[in-house]
Amino acid sequence: MPNGRMCASIGAALVTVVVGAAPAVAETGPAAAATPAYCNNDDPAGFPPDQMSSPRSTWLRGDPSYTELELRYWAKGECAWGRITNGVVGDQIWVDRKPASQVANDPHQQLGATQITSGSSKYTYAWDDHNFLMRTCGRRAGGGTDTIRCTAWF
Repeated sequence: MPNGRMCASIGAALVTVVVGAAPAVAETGPAAAATPAYCNNDDPAGFPPDQMSSPRSTWLRGDPSYTELELRYWAKGECAWGRITNGVVGDQIWVDRKPASQVANDPHQQLGATQITSGSSKYTYAWDDHNFLMRTCGRRAGGGTDTIRCTAWF
């Protein structure tokens, strides 16, 4: 992603998607590099929290509870990743990526697909978003394709 567009969006309001009801537990993920120039398949847990932004989010709706999907971003490392919170075991999350030059309906890559295996939160790995558009998608546990929701491309 171009840095100018990213920086301009840091203060922007969030867009939100919800999955279904869920309990709460700590987020999990593998160890990460401290400051990669570009990142692919890195654990975002090691990135500086004061430099993070959530440029897009959405909700997966089902019952009175909600699950939030976020596309999170670290401008310095040019990394983006997905986060799901307030989910249930079996809720899935992944990141889609495509070149910034592609039009809306062009094919994209699905990266870092994972699911909540315990607790209620989960990160995907962080992925290089330099010159790419990214979005986070998720599916409710036990749901079909009609239960998939995605943030807007960013």
